[in-house]
Amino acid sequence: MGSSLVLERAKRVLVGGVNSPVRAFRSVGSNPVVLARAKGPFVYDQDGRRYIDLICGWGSIILGHAQDEVVAAAVERIREGHMLGLTCELEVELAEEVTKSFRSVELVRFTNSGTESVMTAVRLARAYTKRKKVLVFEGCYHGHSDSLLVKESRDPESMIGVPFSAGIPDEVVADTIVVPFNDVESVRRALRSHRGQVAAILLEPIPANMGVVTPEDGFLEELREVADREGCLLVFDEVVTGFRVAKGGAQELYRVEPDLTCLGKVLGGGLPIGCVGGRSEVMRLLAPEGPVYHAGTFAGNPLVMAVGLATVRSLSSGTYEVLEDVGRRVGDALLKLASGFGEGPVLNRVGSMFTVFFTRGRRVRNYRDAKSSDAGSFRAFFDALLKSGVLMPPSQFEASFVTVSHSEVVPELERSLGG
Repeated sequence: MGSSLVLERAKRVLVGGVNSPVRAFRSVGSNPVVLARAKGPFVYDQDGRRYIDLICGWGSIILGHAQDEVVAAAVERIREGHMLGLTCELEVELAEEVTKSFRSVELVRFTNSGTESVMTAVRLARAYTKRKKVLVFEGCYHGHSDSLLVKESRDPESMIGVPFSAGIPDEVVADTIVVPFNDVESVRRALRSHRGQVAAILLEPIPANMGVVTPEDGFLEELREVADREGCLLVFDEVVTGFRVAKGGAQELYRVEPDLTCLGKVLGGGLPIGCVGGRSEVMRLLAPEGPVYHAGTFAGNPLVMAVGLATVRSLSSGTYEVLEDVGRRVGDALLKLASGFGEGPVLNRVGSMFTVFFTRGRRVRNYRDAKSSDAGSFRAFFDALLKSGVLMPPSQFEASFVTVSHSEVVPELERSLGG
């Protein structure tokens, strides 16, 4: 059955024809692509067309689609039972991999999504500090839980955010402070205004949901110092960057250790997963050892653990050298092509994740800068890539990714983009 017929059926039974809004392609004004299968760096749509994939499961695929070792691990686990309901050794093994990779993590708790891991981290921070407020940054995405689905404040004094979605009462976000990314002075000002009330400073150390934005020199270090001085926890949401930019995530790259770390995506090898980890004195507040509740039927699911283990154990220093080289070459080719669709396009890249902005040569260092990117230029750029057989995220504000398997197709991609 062709894509158009599948889309017609989807609209009859799925809200908007999708299960996540960005998949509707509305921000680029195109018909959604319906995918049928994937292998290596390629995805294939319902009509059999092949694309070089720059979505990569929204960053959850790092080796390549249907990589042999990962498939073998999944098949073996399914044969042995993919749902056990009690603790199994695979959970222990994957937790050991996390604690070996992240120096700041002594204990972990697996969850089912990035959203859930961040919810749990915030609950832990509030219990540990006995404070209520959480400071976040404009444009950083921490899942769709009510108190964190916020946008910039209307009040420059209180800096309290406003709901990003209908159905979230103002009082639910009354303890969420929102400041610009890369602006440590705004952080200091917010903490002075709410002295002794902030439980956590929460951020993506490398934001990926306003497009890729890099932390400026010293920014993360200053947040660490501010958090220590103010008695609040520093929480890194590394759902995207964990195991992606380095095996130990952005905290390894920038040498700044948070109190709590949230993981997902790559850790599950493309299957649903979340993880919160950190110092044992904080983590031991979780039930059954402490009073902070978290539970989940599918937490630590053996199929996910097996696929996650096969993925993480395949990552080495050589992996990240390949990803850096591929990311650089693909990013440069995209930037060259983008110059034909708008004046002064800008490439933000860290390793294998990147975004092209159309900001007339202006650096993009926060969400307000990202929002200034020309939407029409991005749409034309996206359409040109799609026609060339390159599928990138259908939104200016989503990061693009490459995998190890993309090393096979860099020359093809450079040729198709005129690189």
